[in-house]
Amino acid sequence: AAGFYLVVFIVFFVLSGFGDSGDPKRGTLSPSALKEAGQPASDKVATLAVLKKEKVAMPGNGRNRLQVTLCMYEDQAGATQQDLVSIATREAMKYQKESGAPVVLLSLVCQKAENSLGEMPLAHVVYIPDGKGFDGASKAASPWETLRVAKRGFSESELKYLHLWAKHYRSYQSSSGVREKELDAAVSAEMGVAPGTVKPFNNTLEVVAAPDK
Repeated sequence: AAGFYLVVFIVFFVLSGFGDSGDPKRGTLSPSALKEAGQPASDKVATLAVLKKEKVAMPGNGRNRLQVTLCMYEDQAGATQQDLVSIATREAMKYQKESGAPVVLLSLVCQKAENSLGEMPLAHVVYIPDGKGFDGASKAASPWETLRVAKRGFSESELKYLHLWAKHYRSYQSSSGVREKELDAAVSAEMGVAPGTVKPFNNTLEVVAAPDK
């Protein structure tokens, strides 16, 4: 009997270890959760998914580029603009160090959706560590050629709204473009809120100061 229970315990322990290793989200916290725990969100290792990673050769000047698009995996409602600056710049520097690319273009979007209409940007940065620009001839004061970041993270209701907007927009096309008022009414009705209540498109990118790094 003792031997049987010992075998059961060992099997349970091994299977538990395999289960943990297969979940990329395990052991991570969103910005809001980290703040509740007393840890600044800017110090977190962001839970991100890679949507795109592409090397672009520039044989004319040898200034090859790495283009990366990441999306947030978890709740981002508590993320401030400074949190997003910290996440985006840290990731850009990490990918540059790993790849050695002279130029890194990194985009951070709010989620993975049916199309780009549901993937509102949280940040767009261009990192050129030697400060010589895209062509290698200029000399900038900062390695951050571009640094544009959203005012904040998106709420859960805003993310759902964007998903539905991306899903239904084709049904509201006209010769002059998307019938935004009608589409907003349809999305709002599906969410059970009044039209014009949820406004994710107001959370646009802004030019921010370069981090002191």
